Amino acid sequence: MAVVRYFGGTKLGVSGLTAAYKDAAHAALQNAVIIEEVERETITVKIDYAKLGDLMDFIKEQNIRIVEQDLSSECRIIISVPKEHVNIIKTWLEKTGILPLSL
Repeated sequence: MAVVRYFGGTKLGVSGLTAAYKDAAHAALQNAVIIEEVERETITVKIDYAKLGDLMDFIKEQNIRIVEQDLSSECRIIISVPKEHVNIIKTWLEKTGILPLSL
């Protein structure tokens, strides 16, 4: 939200200007939307094509964000996970033989 002041010939004075800015700030806060975001960590995974389906199923089940994927010559996927779930993701990757390149 922005406050624009046009001078139309009427002087507001200090109290009038203060009230105008106060009303604008109040309206902005009333219309604001709170967005909660969790702290995330990026993991880069290099995977064989044979295990790609398992990884994609896991990503879908866990609501993991895919940041980037390169499925050309080598299968590399960068995912973003909540920090609190990093150990769960790492354990699943190791259990299935998919080793992350970076955590």
